[in-house]
Amino acid sequence: MNCFNHINTPAVSTCIDCSRGLCHVCTKYTFSVCDSCNNQRIKNEKLDIVKKLCFDFIFASLLTYFMYSIVYSKLNTSYFRFIVNFYIFYSIPTGWRVISRFTRKYNFTLPIFLWLFYFVLRFVVGYFIGIFILPYELYKSILRLTKLNKTLATI
Repeated sequence: MNCFNHINTPAVSTCIDCSRGLCHVCTKYTFSVCDSCNNQRIKNEKLDIVKKLCFDFIFASLLTYFMYSIVYSKLNTSYFRFIVNFYIFYSIPTGWRVISRFTRKYNFTLPIFLWLFYFVLRFVVGYFIGIFILPYELYKSILRLTKLNKTLATI
């Protein structure tokens, strides 16, 4: 088999995504992947980060809206309370994801009331963890998006 990009050069590896042949010049990453598949991986990672950030924003916006329309509609509240509630609601999915990193590998067999208790407990723990870890996660996501944009610009 010959290289996909250099037709007269023999392939030394194949792309793990599309199985195209790659020569020693085209094999430039830590694992064998062609440039087009690597660009697609970068675009998919960017899309995943943007989806995560948009979901968190919409989740926080909806909860904040419902909180203010139902609970605080009769009260005269400040914008500071609005911003704090938005931050708290924005932190819940972040805390949930952090907990999922640790509990993903465990499979529980529980009765339904214990499942409800488990999810309420996860929600509360995710809430408290998310409040503290949200700035770091936002920073990490923005930094990764910036790095991916620079990588796409140089390719």
